[in-house]
Amino acid sequence: MSKKDRFAALQNQPPAARPRKIFYIAMALMVLGSIELAGRVYYRIKYKPQEDLMLQAFMGLGGTYDPDMVSNYSPHPYLVYTLNPNTKWNYKSYYGVEPKQMINSLGFRGKETTVEKPDHVFRIVCLGGSTTFGLGEPDETQTYPELLEKRLNELYPGGPHFEVINAGTPGWSSAESLINLHFRVLELSPDMVILYDGINDTFAMRLPGEGKSDYSNFRNVLNFQLPYEWERPFLRYSHFCRLVYAMTHQVAADINSLAVKAAPRGFSQIDALNHATGKYFKRNVESFVAIARAHRVTPVLVTMGHGPWHPSLGLTCQIMREVARSQGAILVDFEPYSRPGWFDTMDNVHLLRPGNTALAEVIARTLGTSGALTRHR
Repeated sequence: MSKKDRFAALQNQPPAARPRKIFYIAMALMVLGSIELAGRVYYRIKYKPQEDLMLQAFMGLGGTYDPDMVSNYSPHPYLVYTLNPNTKWNYKSYYGVEPKQMINSLGFRGKETTVEKPDHVFRIVCLGGSTTFGLGEPDETQTYPELLEKRLNELYPGGPHFEVINAGTPGWSSAESLINLHFRVLELSPDMVILYDGINDTFAMRLPGEGKSDYSNFRNVLNFQLPYEWERPFLRYSHFCRLVYAMTHQVAADINSLAVKAAPRGFSQIDALNHATGKYFKRNVESFVAIARAHRVTPVLVTMGHGPWHPSLGLTCQIMREVARSQGAILVDFEPYSRPGWFDTMDNVHLLRPGNTALAEVIARTLGTSGALTRHR
């Protein structure tokens, strides 16, 4: 049909046909616009600017920044994830603010150190989860490992100089601490290693088979995938599309939360927890002690302090005592010292500053009476 014929056909349409089409198109645009406006408003309410930047990294909209680079965590082939040694630089350049916790170039929290141990230094490495890392504490000098270093150097000014390294990582259990010791911490030539673990193991113990011997039904491999190229323009220009993407994909402000397999029923299985034996936790702690001793490193086991908590945490503390007794490891029995005001009331296990100070003091006094501080590699 020629242009002339098409024009004639349009002229012959009923008068209301064209306005009706325009009306429907306008209505469709208004509906889409309303949906986008509502999505944009809700998105702005739901996600703060920094959270939006993290989501953009997950959506491939962060330029050269991916979730690994702007998070405190990076995927790891054996540990599922570790602390990200590049956090200090990438976090600030992406978000424009300093990270709450500083990760050094070796991938541990706190001040810089070297793999090689300096002469005349007694090196202690603290292993565990978020209670060792000091998740809620923004001041590096107020974590228990830093306070322990300060206290030991005050108590023994004549030397050697004590260096305490914080090798704790949020979310880790005794399984990760065991792997961390063997593959990463031994490279630091420590004189002593301190294990403060238990709470994360109780979550694995609630699952079928107490988390299995390798905790494989508790952990999830980090394998997120960036959106396809054709999806990104929609995500870049539509907050409604971002909202739908965020609600339908595995994205999180901290990658470590993606490492725990979703198991809402499993985490509420109190009856299973009541009947748990802690057998895998015990085996991990025994192996921890054995590996340390095999490399002439002094192992120290610390029972976990807590407020009102499930008796299963008491079970992990009892296992720590039993292993220390049977394997000849140094025991720091911190649990009986637990006091109100030492723990975050949200979970009754994460240490506040008074708790960190108390833990450092109890460990320092126990080590002083053990004679272990005189043994130097």
